[in-house]
This record gives sequence, C-alpha cells and structure tokens, in this order.
Amino acid sequence: MSLGVNQLIGFSGGTAAAFVPVTNTYNSGSATETAPAGATSCTITSDGGGGGGDKGTNSTSCRAGGGSARCITTVTVGGGDQLTYSVGAAGVGKTGASGNGTNGGTTTTSGGTGGFAGIAHSAGGGGGATTAANGAAGTASGGTTNTNGNAGANTYDTPFAGGTAASGALGGDNRATGGGGATVGAAPGAGGGGGGTAAADTDGQDGGAGRISFAYT
Repeated sequence: MSLGVNQLIGFSGGTAAAFVPVTNTYNSGSATETAPAGATSCTITSDGGGGGGDKGTNSTSCRAGGGSARCITTVTVGGGDQLTYSVGAAGVGKTGASGNGTNGGTTTTSGGTGGFAGIAHSAGGGGGATTAANGAAGTASGGTTNTNGNAGANTYDTPFAGGTAASGALGGDNRATGGGGATVGAAPGAGGGGGGTAAADTDGQDGGAGRISFAYT
C-alpha cells in the first residue's frame, strides 16, 4: 500500500495550536529575556525603583522619596529574540541617626537581538529625600512612551507623601506629628515616607522596588 505525502510526514491536516499570550514579570535582578516560540509581538514595560524617605531632625520637616519613571515599547518579535535587562532596586529609607534616604535604581534594557534590537529603556529611579529637599521625580528615556514620576512631599501627617510612580503606585505616608505612621512606598516605584527624630523616633521608609514586564502575544 502506498502512503500519501501527508501520512509520510505525519501531518494530520489540523491547524497548528494558537500561541497563548503570556507575561513575564521580574521585580529584581539582571538577566536576559528570550522571546518564546510562537510569539509575534511583545510590549516591554520598565519601572525604576522608588526613592527612600529621609529622617529629619527636631528642627526640620520629614521628607519623602520621589516616584520612579516608566518606559513602554511594543515591537514585533520572533521566538529566540533576546533582550538584556536590569531592574532598579528600591531606595532605602534612613534609619538610626537623622539623615538622607537613598535613590531608587534605574531599570534598563540593552543588547537586544532580532525584534528587540535597539531597545534601550532607562526608567529612572525616584530620588532619595534629604533633610533639606524632597526626593526628586525619576525621569524616563528610550521608550516609545516615556513618563516621568512625581516628587515627594514634606511636612508631618501627610498621607501618600512619597512621590507617586509613573506606574500609578502610591507613595508611603510621612510620619505623624507625635511619631510613628511612616510607611513604605508601593511597588513598582513609589517613594517611601519620611521619618524624624522629633517626639517619638521614626525611621524613614523604603521606596517601592522597580519592575520590568514582557507581555507576549
């Protein structure tokens, strides 16, 4: 008995399975992302880390960290295309003696191949608050859409004083007049609330960690 061509190559006449959309999200670290087989499009969203809150003295207002920036790019990809990324860490709020919070880290992409070639996101982290200045807003570049974050605020008893991130994540609360109440910034990328040594000692709070996501269709 002779076999037809379809039988010889094992083709059943059915259609190939459709690609199932998937999103890969990373909240820390550096690595190389590889597009899965069957993907034809990818949206890359990068968010920096939020700035840390300060710890003011008896004579200064508490000040909150800044919110991070966001970059978004959508490209056509094929399976096996690669892009290297590094996720910005959260800024650290000041603890112990009075002093400054640290800046949030910048989330970046580089070294793309195939459809990822040329994508160079720089989603800036929010600035750490100092005893003299609120945390600055993170700035963005390299995406098709680039959105800056928001600066932190000062004064006691201020809810969501940390800078709102471009992601929409809300900042942490500044400390209460009588002490306590300061909170961390939400992820991804919101600024941390400020603390102080006046009344009851309250530490500055960390910002929200950065993030990067790859949404494939």
